[in-house]
Amino acid sequence: QEIETQIATEIMVDLAEQFGMRVRGKKQIIRARKR
Repeated sequence: QEIETQIATEIMVDLAEQFGMRVRGKKQIIRARKR
């Protein structure tokens, strides 16, 4: 159970990082336009 949980957590973190990169990129573009 611990191994499966660890793998699932790593996958969730990987997806969260990929999604976070996209969101951060959009926010940076918005900030750049405002400035």
